[in-house]
Amino acid sequence: MMKKFTVYANCQSKALARTLLENEEFRSKYEYVPIRAVQSLSEKDVNEVISVVRSIDLFIHQPVQQGRRPKELTSEFLLSQLHESAMSYSFPSLYFDGYFPHLQTFNGYVSVLNLVHDYFIAYLCASGFSESETFDILNLESLYPESLSVDFLKKSISNLKAKEQKFSIDIRVSDFIEQNYKAEKLFNQFNHPKRSIFKYVSECVLERIGVLSSFIDENGPSHLDAIVTPVYKSTYKNLGLSFSEDFNGYKAASQDKHQRQVISEFFDFYKTKDLKEIRTNVAAIKPFIPRLIKNISG
Repeated sequence: MMKKFTVYANCQSKALARTLLENEEFRSKYEYVPIRAVQSLSEKDVNEVISVVRSIDLFIHQPVQQGRRPKELTSEFLLSQLHESAMSYSFPSLYFDGYFPHLQTFNGYVSVLNLVHDYFIAYLCASGFSESETFDILNLESLYPESLSVDFLKKSISNLKAKEQKFSIDIRVSDFIEQNYKAEKLFNQFNHPKRSIFKYVSECVLERIGVLSSFIDENGPSHLDAIVTPVYKSTYKNLGLSFSEDFNGYKAASQDKHQRQVISEFFDFYKTKDLKEIRTNVAAIKPFIPRLIKNISG
């Protein structure tokens, strides 16, 4: 009789489930019962989620706190709904911005990279720079000072380690990132890991549940490849990265785009907004950006 599993997490849930199902032995033993990404759930989904959780044999989850959601959708509550023989393993929200300190969501705006925004491009557009000048600035090997790049990297890893410790995470990923970020690009953007991260978490789960052949092929899709952003040349140099990188190559909605196209589309979008407000928001959220631009432009 097939057992059932689910992954209760953010947008990374389906990607992890799909990676696990690539393992033939696991796929022969477990049936996937999906739950939508936690950020899309609300009170109307409580009964359905509880019903799924009560029916499964393996619960893989991120720490989900209450915030604005009902307590019944927290991971703590759902863990209490598992049947006695069910297994549960936690993994962290896979977030790493050491490659891209300038990327973040921006007021919920959706643009060329969906919810991902480049605060350098936003600030340069709002400050009267041209698209051509913006391209040249982003590609400066001196854009980020080395000390700043290193500080951002250390902070990103440190924040993940702190969260893993705070929530007593079973499958920790911070050490894997720290050991491998130079040789292999691990993230497409700050919260969309590449395949090697999902492979690592999946193999840890498989080992925990006793799957003898816990191997996941290193080749294949990341399952979160619709938005891909490059590491800036200055960051690449400052962090001593050694993987191959296309510094001008992006993917937007799974379509390849050159950085010049991305800049142009961002400019078109930001020019429909209050440019003064954009400058103010960038200065408040990422104050290093106005400072760096001032140093560059004199």
